[in-house]
Amino acid sequence: MFRAAARHSRFVRFLRMAIPIGILVVAAVIVVAAFFNPFRLIAAFPIDPGKVSLSGTKIVMELPRLNGFTSD
Repeated sequence: MFRAAARHSRFVRFLRMAIPIGILVVAAVIVVAAFFNPFRLIAAFPIDPGKVSLSGTKIVMELPRLNGFTSD
């Protein structure tokens, strides 16, 4: 019983440090992700979402075009 209680006390001491540190790490990751905004690259793609539609279970583009390639 004494060993189990000692193990539990060690675990509680560990959690008393790990939980606040984990919260700080998660908050830091959220702040860094908001600051650097990794999705800004996706917003720069020249795709107009209005030209994309669903046809059954397939995604269809109404007027697909490739720029920079010749017709052959």
